[in-house]
Amino acid sequence: MYKFRLYSKSCEYVIRAIGYMMATSGKKIFLTRDICKRLRIPEFYTRKGLQVLSRLGILKSSKGPGGGYELAGDAGKLSVLRIIRTVDGKNTFNHCVMGLPQCNEKNPCAIHEIWSHSKKKLLNDLDSVLLRDLADRGVRQKIYSLKKQF
Repeated sequence: MYKFRLYSKSCEYVIRAIGYMMATSGKKIFLTRDICKRLRIPEFYTRKGLQVLSRLGILKSSKGPGGGYELAGDAGKLSVLRIIRTVDGKNTFNHCVMGLPQCNEKNPCAIHEIWSHSKKKLLNDLDSVLLRDLADRGVRQKIYSLKKQF
């Protein structure tokens, strides 16, 4: 049975990794293993997602000593929705939330209409949150957590 998730764990790791890359000022090239160690996320899944973003030009990759990933161009202007659809696929939000394979407009499940309405707002919201917004929020959260420690 299909279990509903907003996006995959791999996508979660990639969003966290990119947020970290954007929030870490002054550093240009990042090694996947360093990001994963710092964020305590699995390297295998994160690496796969970063490779997808690299193939599509959202990240630049360089191989060899001193190689790694860097943000390409105006990556901060990309929406979270674009990252989700890039990593998980364009149809990632087209599944029934109840896990019914036959659910569609002509044969809706019990909550199809509610989900369709909610999904429109959710997709709009995810499209309006930019990667630079995540970085800004991440920096603010770090500062807040440091203040709580003292």
